[in-house]
Formats: sequence, C-alpha cells, structure tokens
Amino acid sequence: MSLFLLLQQRCKRQCLKSLREIAMPLAERPARGDLTGEICHWADGYHLNVKLYENLLLSVFDVLDEGQLTEEVKEILELLKSTWHNLGITETIHYTCYAWVLFRQFVITGE
Repeated sequence: MSLFLLLQQRCKRQCLKSLREIAMPLAERPARGDLTGEICHWADGYHLNVKLYENLLLSVFDVLDEGQLTEEVKEILELLKSTWHNLGITETIHYTCYAWVLFRQFVITGE
C-alpha cells in the first residue's frame, strides 16, 4: 500500500474519531422535557442532525446516473423514517429537506 493511501486512511480515522468525540456527549444528553430518561435524542446538535439527514436523503439518487432516482426510493425513505426520532426530524422537516435535496440535484444536473 502506498504512503499516500496510508496517510489518507489515518486522516479519515482521525476525523471520524474527532466527530465521535464531539457527537457522543450530545447524543447522551436527554431531550429537553423528556422525563423517561431515554437517551437517544440529540438535544443540542440540531444543525448537525439536519445536515446528516440531508446527506442520508442523497442516497435516493443513483450513483451511476446522477440525475436519476434509484428504483428503491420508497424503501430508502421508509428506512430513513426510522431515524426521525433519533435525529429529531418531524414530517414537516423531512418534506422540507427532501424538497431541498431534489431542488439542489435539479440545479446541479439540470434534470
């Protein structure tokens, strides 16, 4: 393996480790007003949550044909729906993010 690939892998590991160190304390905080003690809602990282969800929504596009949706769009959206509670996403936020992703893809590809 070349030196460049080793350095690149090391950098990726360090970046992921840093992100984990920042995200874990946020993930372990209970939601505001949550009396059940459930520790899964990221109370303070809402901007990060929306950005993560936006990137998850990009998975509905075909990797080989940028402007086209995959055949499994419905299945992907159903899987993403399971992340709503953890990320604090509501149906309104979902439709807003989905519209944004579709619009952005349209602007980029022109399709």
